[in-house]
Amino acid sequence: MENKLINTQWIGSDREVINTDGLKSYTLSLSFQAQRKTVIGIALNARNKDNYILIELDLEKRELKITEHCDNAFTTSIPTVEQLGRTYELPELAVINTLTIQADYSALKICMNGITVTDEAEILPKDIPNFPRKQALMKLGFRQEKGRVLYKSIRLEAEGKVICEDSFENANGILSALGEMTDDGLAVEGCFELVNPVPLLNLRRVFIARKKIKKAVMYASARGFYDVYVNGEKINNGYYNPGFTDYRKRIQYQTYDITDKLRDGTNVVGAVVAKGYYTGFVGYHVTPMVYGRENSFIARLVTEYEDGTTEVIVTDKAWQLTDKGAANDADYQQGEHHDARLEFDWNDLSDTRWRECGIKPPPGKPVPTNGVLSNEEFELSAEIGPEAVIERILKPVCKPREIPKGCLIYDFGQNMVGTIRLRLN
Repeated sequence: MENKLINTQWIGSDREVINTDGLKSYTLSLSFQAQRKTVIGIALNARNKDNYILIELDLEKRELKITEHCDNAFTTSIPTVEQLGRTYELPELAVINTLTIQADYSALKICMNGITVTDEAEILPKDIPNFPRKQALMKLGFRQEKGRVLYKSIRLEAEGKVICEDSFENANGILSALGEMTDDGLAVEGCFELVNPVPLLNLRRVFIARKKIKKAVMYASARGFYDVYVNGEKINNGYYNPGFTDYRKRIQYQTYDITDKLRDGTNVVGAVVAKGYYTGFVGYHVTPMVYGRENSFIARLVTEYEDGTTEVIVTDKAWQLTDKGAANDADYQQGEHHDARLEFDWNDLSDTRWRECGIKPPPGKPVPTNGVLSNEEFELSAEIGPEAVIERILKPVCKPREIPKGCLIYDFGQNMVGTIRLRLN
């Protein structure tokens, strides 16, 4: 069968990124302003707002504490809050305005204005069976309950690269979602916010149909899970596209008839790409990135006009990218983190958060699990078999339980694989 995506480029972030769920060693640098009576709270290794490591700097008491926060929804043997290490004394400085956090597996080193406050060899929780990913960065954020902090810059480095950086000169960066943007920086006060420093890809292409459309077909795939949008409407019904294959050897693509979704004049086609099996957790692996380190998207749109002409649009530098969207994090095993405050209009061409995308290298020759190279070529193939679709709708069998406080647990009466439909006021 003919490959409909041959000679088409993979696109993604405009820089080299990595799934931060897999970072065991990293350096987080912050510069800020805060009053003497402020308690600065920095959350790391966060799965969600119930499971995280909290670093608290009490500028008035001149103390630093590190605590692990866990929900106890599944077992009462896990303490909700546990202090890691001891209470550390802050340096006697007139002003503290820089903080550096270096994590290396279970070791943690914290410096303020270049002075080491703690250098503990074994302080972060280790990975344990059936509860992995305790060491990784995952999401980061601020739990700011006392006082106001004005952040001037945040920089995350790992593996010799800058993974994420923001000096808060505008509101387009994902880290600006952690507080309120001001003319002087990012203000954080009375809130608890988390973000994935390397969030999902949002990609779009704007084009103009100047003739009467006869037929339009889009071929699409991704290294990671993806959804496709045309003029703001999601058009794929399946979940987990492009489906599960051995991504070292083969990735499927899907075919969409979007004739009735296009219109005369300006059109916007787009995609949201998540970690999926490609860079996320899959199977029984306790670390992510089994198949690759970066997510990317590939597509070809073929439009036939009634005058007999054909227009072809492929993924290339003409596509735009933003990593500041509502779906901040999405993993097959970890679930999705959705911030409705960051939703955007695909058709808003004045939205300044969009920028030029990057071109990503194509997959190389397959490397089997035995590590022996073969003469095989990586293959993009048409989809084989049915997609994962909604098979039935279940409702909770009883009222929700609140465990822990603020967290609702719904019982559907059986084991299941599915998504949640939730109505909120």
